[in-house]
Amino acid sequence: MTRLKGHMQDLHNIGIFDRVGRFFIGGALLFFGSISSVNSGNVDVWEAVTMLLAVYPLMTCVMGWDPFYHIVGVISSGRGCGA
Repeated sequence: MTRLKGHMQDLHNIGIFDRVGRFFIGGALLFFGSISSVNSGNVDVWEAVTMLLAVYPLMTCVMGWDPFYHIVGVISSGRGCGA
């Protein structure tokens, strides 16, 4: 069981401050894209792109793992996200 727990900690490479920042950035992108599409009555290209760009920071925030950080070998805030 200790070997499994050791491997599970390696799945987190984003620290708590990085996760909070990604949450607010992704939430802001999603909020502004959706509010502007509601106000205009239709979805323009930049609104759709803004909402799609919000998916990446929100998903990495939820998972606690960033594939680009993994490729580069970066771990933010030590062990990451309090795991």
